[in-house]
Amino acid sequence: FDLKRGVAKVKLSNLSGVIKSKIPVRTYGVSCSFDLFDEFCGCDKNAFKISFVGSQAEFKDNNRVIAHPIISSKPIGYFSGGYIEFASQRSYIVKSDESSIKLLFPVPNSAKDSLISVFAGCDKRLETCRAKFNNEINYGGFPYVPMKNPMTEGFK
Repeated sequence: FDLKRGVAKVKLSNLSGVIKSKIPVRTYGVSCSFDLFDEFCGCDKNAFKISFVGSQAEFKDNNRVIAHPIISSKPIGYFSGGYIEFASQRSYIVKSDESSIKLLFPVPNSAKDSLISVFAGCDKRLETCRAKFNNEINYGGFPYVPMKNPMTEGFK
């Protein structure tokens, strides 16, 4: 861009050029950019799970809600954002309450005969990383990045 002459050079790419380009994997923001239990997070998923046999649980709402007393051993919301695993399948947890979890997708009836492992969820905040997982050292976010841009919003 040449401000004095008022000229800008623009390079256009077709779709194949965009597909071949490198896309940044890491983002920089307040929230953690790592996936819970991945190699960058470093948490051991087995330390943050509970397990039970599906036949001992109650399945409701077309197999989207699973209730079991062991779920109440953790605080409300502990499993929200987590997932369940059973028979090499997975379903994500959208909400957990006193004794049940609500799933994003229903599980098949075969889950009732499987060992179900329920894994904690993470909301990607530093406080959660510190208090719930004791993993502040591996936090993948930048919690002190300002939420307001002083260049566009000014100093207030």
